[in-house]
Amino acid sequence: MSLRSVSPTLTGRIPFHRRVWSKLVADIDPGSVHVVSVYMSFLTGLTAAPSFAACFVWCGFQTGNAAQLGLAIARLFTPDHQKTFSFQKMDQQALTSLLSFISGTLLGQIGNRVGGRRRAWLVGSTMGTMLLMMAATLAAHLSGEDGLANGRGDPSWKTPVGMTALGFLSAAMGLQGAIGTWIDLFNDPFLFAFKHVHTRDIRAFGCFALILGALISRVLLGILGSIETIGIVIGFRAVLAVWWFLLPDAPFSEEVQMLDIWKGWKLPYNLNIICGYKAFSYLVVSWVSGMSVWMIGFLADILDTEVGGLASYSYDPSTMQNASCTVLGGVANIIESIPFMY
Repeated sequence: MSLRSVSPTLTGRIPFHRRVWSKLVADIDPGSVHVVSVYMSFLTGLTAAPSFAACFVWCGFQTGNAAQLGLAIARLFTPDHQKTFSFQKMDQQALTSLLSFISGTLLGQIGNRVGGRRRAWLVGSTMGTMLLMMAATLAAHLSGEDGLANGRGDPSWKTPVGMTALGFLSAAMGLQGAIGTWIDLFNDPFLFAFKHVHTRDIRAFGCFALILGALISRVLLGILGSIETIGIVIGFRAVLAVWWFLLPDAPFSEEVQMLDIWKGWKLPYNLNIICGYKAFSYLVVSWVSGMSVWMIGFLADILDTEVGGLASYSYDPSTMQNASCTVLGGVANIIESIPFMY
């Protein structure tokens, strides 16, 4: 009679596929995500810059796009010399970005079913944003446009294929925003404390990472072009997907008690409490962050002018007003698109 093989469980040798599955279905440790949160803010800046350079539409900050559509409707009721009945190209691009962002956010609702801290969702959604950005790269290439606008009146990505690239980028940002809904930016009672506050400082680093990402992305756009820049951002997102897998699991005492993933769904865990500092923090921090990002674009435009620097830069008050309105209109969405986690 042949001897039966010893069970792998009894010998302590868990099969590889079971170890991978256990790793995927486990929650990550909330205390280990501070650095990766800053990195995701950096990715936000990298991803948002190409769409703004092409058509002055922030693919991740949708409050301004929604307000722009409201202004487009309001033009129907203005005096005769200001009234317009045409659906202008910039309004079309804003609508495309808004609807695509909403589509990505709806896709991100899967995370509410699987679990916002579950590694399988974090890795899978990151790979989903990579696929959406690959589609954006392909559409930008097929459009034949250079991806750099000559001015607000002459945007790039104005063909149907170019607007498709804008839509895929916006959907990717919507999906990333769904990943980062654990907490709100700068929702901290020690926001203005003159001492080391870990949670506040991590979020501040994230804010600077956003600006740095936009700066680097704009430099790459000027040197390589939009297609190559988006491809580089995809590579950075691949690093994020691997990073999620390497983070430690949550301690057993903090794991969410739930049914097996095949037997049912669970409600979101660790719902965040909105404190009284939220509105004020939104206003101050988002306005400063938005103006900083706009200033980067302002300086980049100066560098793109002919020899002469500031002397050759044509100051347009209407452009300044539009930029300010976009910044103030994007107060909430700047926060939504910069994911931070406790």
